Amino acid sequence: MKTKTLAALAGLCIAAPALAQTSFTNSTGLVIPDANTTGVTQTVSSNLSGLVTQIQVNLNLTHSWVGDLIVRLSYNDGNSTQTADIISRVGRSTSSAAPTITGSPFGSSRPLAGSYNFGDQFSATMWGGTGTMPTNVFTPNAFDAGPGNGYRATTNSAAVQPAGGTVVNLNAIFGGMGATGTWTLFVADYGGGDTGAVASWSVTILPTPGAAALLGLGGLAAARRRRA
Repeated sequence: MKTKTLAALAGLCIAAPALAQTSFTNSTGLVIPDANTTGVTQTVSSNLSGLVTQIQVNLNLTHSWVGDLIVRLSYNDGNSTQTADIISRVGRSTSSAAPTITGSPFGSSRPLAGSYNFGDQFSATMWGGTGTMPTNVFTPNAFDAGPGNGYRATTNSAAVQPAGGTVVNLNAIFGGMGATGTWTLFVADYGGGDTGAVASWSVTILPTPGAAALLGLGGLAAARRRRA
């Protein structure tokens, strides 16, 4: 009985950490070159077992004209690479009718100043409004946080609607990839006269259980069957 109990506890101990969310941060800082589409990049590495199920991105940045910016996240897990736009020239219309439709060829003039979270569980977007873009506070239970704690990643569209942009589904893009790999942040300023910087950024990952965790759960189930 004692051996069976120890095996069951071991299974739980192995499985539990694999289900925890983990953040990977780069705090080196980046100055965003003005009117330079080549942009700048930084990386962070994740070392989790299992597969990516959910992610959240935190950007601690300032910029005096959000419509100038493209912020793009890429991930390579050693087998494939996927890329998603986090911010893509907010408020900018690529339609020949601009600026007579909602939107502008120059994008939104709203400034950024602080900490911004992006995830599929949030409902707000950066489109519309006036004044400095409201920041939001990172929460420990990021994937259980309510919709008021961050933004959806959105990109511009050919004809900007009042709601603004096209939603980017981060979990659909990165979900199913291996949770060990390299995340690359690309930031570029596509307009002149406004500047900014990234103070830090992070990726928070919620993985599936890894192989070791699944073996642990299997051992737990077997112990329960034997005991029964």
